[in-house]
Amino acid sequence: MQLETFLRHQGYSKKQIRQSFLQEKIFIDGRTPRRIGQTIDPGYQKIFLEGEQIKGERHHYFILHKPQGYVTSSWGSVPQTVYELLPPAWRNVPYVGRLDKNTTGLLFFTNNGQLAKVMQQPSSHVVKTYRVTTLEPLAATDSQKFQDGIIIDANTLCRPADFILCDDHTALVTLTEGKFHQVKKMFLSVGKKVIALERLSFGPLQLPKDLGVGQARSLTLGEFNQIRDFFQ
Repeated sequence: MQLETFLRHQGYSKKQIRQSFLQEKIFIDGRTPRRIGQTIDPGYQKIFLEGEQIKGERHHYFILHKPQGYVTSSWGSVPQTVYELLPPAWRNVPYVGRLDKNTTGLLFFTNNGQLAKVMQQPSSHVVKTYRVTTLEPLAATDSQKFQDGIIIDANTLCRPADFILCDDHTALVTLTEGKFHQVKKMFLSVGKKVIALERLSFGPLQLPKDLGVGQARSLTLGEFNQIRDFFQ
């Protein structure tokens, strides 16, 4: 959540919070915040105002190895949502960056709303890597096309994307934007139909090799420290 929102919930007035911020009397893990709306987690971080530690509950952060056939939609909204794979205590935690029904791989969840907002806004350019399998054979020349930027939807130019050819029908693609069905549309633009799509990474988070399909787990401390780069 935002620093100011957290402190308001603790009973501090907007005026008092802003005065303390301007006077550099607010500290997060021993440092003054860059801005009053900075993303925080009071359960992981030590927050002081006017010398008093302000404690709060930590947010939830977890990842799911999404299987094919599950819809990235809220619990109970449609049959077979990703929330059916989660324990009841996690079913009210929002996902960050949806995957369509037939796309598999890494899906991140958190109830830290400010973090989710930052990670999903286009200006953050969150890096995402996908393993792509195509019906038609791929060519070495496809790599340059992706690096130059591919046009989709007739006139939408995508940002340059990294393309690593694995075999005749498989490639790894890394991009920094998330337009609707973007990966599938990019491959259609070079005459290739995607028949399997798996997300291997989202920002600094990687799909763990030991996380089985349909399984979910909380972030490790190391993974949490990596996403703290988005606490801005």
